[in-house]
Amino acid sequence: MKLSSAISHHWPCQPALGMGRSSARTPQKRRSAGAFAPRIALSGILLALALAALPPALNAASPGLSAATHARLAEVQTLMASRDYPRASRQLDALAAEVRGDAYAQAMVLQTYAYLYRAQGEPAKAMDALTRCLALDVLPRAVSQDLRYLLAQLQLNADDSQGAADSLDLWLRVEKSPKAEAFALAGMANARLGRYRRAADLLEQALSRQRTPPEDWQRQLLAVYLTEGRYAPAAQVLTRLIAANPNSKADLLQLAAIDTKLGDQRGALAALELARRQGLLDQPAELSDLAGRYLRLGMPLRAAQLLETAIADGDLPSTREHWERLSDAWLRAKELRRARAALGHALESDADPALQLRRARLAVEAEDWPEVLAAVGAALQSPGFDQPGRAHLLAGMAHDGRREPDAARADFERAAGFPDTREDARGWLAHLDAVAEAADSAAKDR
Repeated sequence: MKLSSAISHHWPCQPALGMGRSSARTPQKRRSAGAFAPRIALSGILLALALAALPPALNAASPGLSAATHARLAEVQTLMASRDYPRASRQLDALAAEVRGDAYAQAMVLQTYAYLYRAQGEPAKAMDALTRCLALDVLPRAVSQDLRYLLAQLQLNADDSQGAADSLDLWLRVEKSPKAEAFALAGMANARLGRYRRAADLLEQALSRQRTPPEDWQRQLLAVYLTEGRYAPAAQVLTRLIAANPNSKADLLQLAAIDTKLGDQRGALAALELARRQGLLDQPAELSDLAGRYLRLGMPLRAAQLLETAIADGDLPSTREHWERLSDAWLRAKELRRARAALGHALESDADPALQLRRARLAVEAEDWPEVLAAVGAALQSPGFDQPGRAHLLAGMAHDGRREPDAARADFERAAGFPDTREDARGWLAHLDAVAEAADSAAKDR
């Protein structure tokens, strides 16, 4: 799976020419990169280059530069400030030709070229200038570090992930107190290269260095974990994201899916319940899934209440499937009256003989014998009904309940003619025989 970019970033201030090192600067606060897709997919880091078009004004002449070179560079900066890039470029070209024997002056010229090319929207040339500048290895360590970090950002934005990873690895080895942002950028570069374990390590370091890590860093780490199939740490990241924003339906559904993958059914249920309380579950499939989880975890009353409310509110269509499922939930919750009522609604949608047979079974539970016989009669009259043995067995039970032994025996004998109900029917016939024998014996004793 390919990773795209996902960190929004502001460029740091540029170093002052002729200072011997860069001016102090702190990376600005990054912007959010947007939402993460709800399925197991990867977010990206959009590196927004906000590099100022101009380097700071020159200060007093550096010991590494001649007065003439310093003055020429200052003039180039003045032209850049007025956006006269053609004249700035010509003057910089002329200066470059004059300082070929001076490595330090060459490095400062190449640094200025990098800013000029960036200002003109030519990042490839800016990267080339920075690479050649750093190759001279004559600038102070702090200046070189700033330029290398700048190069890494340009490389990352240009999809040169290998170059960015190499630049940032070197930067991190040299920097005494690296910023969290550098680890995040390095993590993103390694993720693009498919080095997911290395990317995870770097992103974890980035997050550990921030009291409140940016959301996009957390989502990049989440993407890496999911790509690797490391679901347990992915769930931890999602939990933190949800704690910060409990109204993200995508995150809650993602967490439920991951917890299910990990076998944590109650954790998955908790995520879905939170989504339901927040009013985020509004699709029939989502509500049905939640009801199914309640049933699987032995909570039929919650399943029934959810289904009943969803149907009443119109979130679940009033279909046979949903009414039948509600009936089953009420039955499991030992709410027979409600189970029968829900099944009645299902029959209004579809008078299927299988539903009539279910109606008869529930009526047997309630000892509503007329209802049993009515349901069985409707089932037996339906074309294509394929469970006549079951229907006659239930009819026999109804007649037995009404103390109609002859009618009961007739239905049990019919049920005994079908393989799937033969044994049960014989049991009931034996019961009728025992009752009759007991009655005869009692009559003789009188």
